[in-house]
Amino acid sequence: MLSGLFFKDYGGLKIFTEKKINKLIIPFVTFYFVAFFIKYYANLILPGRDAVELNQILTPLYSGEIVNLPLWFLLSLFWCNIMYYLIHSASKSVVVKCCMVLSATLLGVILCKYQIILPLYVRSSLIALPFFYMGILLGNTSFLYPNKYDRYSLWIAVLFLGCAYAIYFCYDSDHAPFMSIFYGTWENNLILVYLNSLLMVLGVLMLCKTITWLPVISYMGRYSIMILVIHILILGNLAEVINLILGYAMGPEECLVYTLLLCWLLIPMMKKYLPYVTAQKDWFRLWGS
Repeated sequence: MLSGLFFKDYGGLKIFTEKKINKLIIPFVTFYFVAFFIKYYANLILPGRDAVELNQILTPLYSGEIVNLPLWFLLSLFWCNIMYYLIHSASKSVVVKCCMVLSATLLGVILCKYQIILPLYVRSSLIALPFFYMGILLGNTSFLYPNKYDRYSLWIAVLFLGCAYAIYFCYDSDHAPFMSIFYGTWENNLILVYLNSLLMVLGVLMLCKTITWLPVISYMGRYSIMILVIHILILGNLAEVINLILGYAMGPEECLVYTLLLCWLLIPMMKKYLPYVTAQKDWFRLWGS
């Protein structure tokens, strides 16, 4: 939903696609191969790990499996952008756009129901499209801009989050409204899932509007794509490396804390040495963008 807030058409499909390839596809491809070969060679050095074979390198093309799981989000977001751009280009009517988004979502729901997997997470993008469009609709309002009601932001946040948690806890844990966009599964009423997600995001945005700025959180949020692409690489290997070198068994809480710390420390290095594969600079420009 947050990605939809920043949608911009850049004046043409060619330039738009080029921008999204630079910002989403290049980081996806780079860190997919990095993660794959780390996992492949780690198993050669330390047999017995969850291994991958070279013939599995193209599995995202035909299945839902992927090394460095969070990367699917970048690819799915790319398709959401392309889908919505085509919808946006087809009509300027909000009603028509809503109908087209709902039609695409219905197709995704049918594919999920019959467990039909499309390559490169296109199915996930279809069911995620409403979240993206909600962000666009929200960005077209003055909801997040400074206004005379800002003094009520905290109470509005409490109201939205309270409603979301009330909906969630009305059901037992096995039937609470929940969706896994990656796996294309959900619990309870799908409309309730979308509604609950909307309430939670609005609540968090209002809370952020109240707080305005937190030094470390704001910094990490600004470079969140860097954290997205590397955190599993650290989290999935840190405990094993520490145990191998120091003979110390780290608990999951320690792993999480040290992973966040390492991500924070690596951000300046990635900005300086890897700007073209972390969406900080454009890798190529074919159409003069």
